[in-house]
Amino acid sequence: MQRSPAVVPSLSSPVAEAELEAKVALDRAEAANTASTTPPVTIVGLWNATFSSGGQVVDQGFDSWQLGGTEILNDTPPPATGNVCLGTWVQLSPHVFKLKHPSWLFDNSGNLTGLAIITEQVSIDVLGNNYQGPYSYDIYDLNGNKQQHFTGTISAKRITVN
Repeated sequence: MQRSPAVVPSLSSPVAEAELEAKVALDRAEAANTASTTPPVTIVGLWNATFSSGGQVVDQGFDSWQLGGTEILNDTPPPATGNVCLGTWVQLSPHVFKLKHPSWLFDNSGNLTGLAIITEQVSIDVLGNNYQGPYSYDIYDLNGNKQQHFTGTISAKRITVN
């Protein structure tokens, strides 16, 4: 059995060409409107972060991610033991971010005892209001020798003025 060739509408008429051009213009306008009313998801902002390991909350803090790839975490340990750390981040894909931040460690008397390196790889939700992902926490002595390694999950909710 032989098939008939498919019927393809002719675009040679001025009316058909005008209709196609109008449709393309409308599609472009709708795409531009959607893009202007739906901003891209960003990690930049202030977050309420919770660190968990083994099903237990081990730390909480306010995490500020800034334009330019810097980050500041102010968490719950007493200030004398080092509760603020600075970090740097990169965006790996539209919703995935990688963070590394070092933090000085102190004993209860305020003596420097070492360094902690926290790394995270988090995914932000499509609305940009929550993120979560794995983290690792490595502790080094003052000579740079790794003393301990911890892993867990971080989850965070965006803090807004509303």
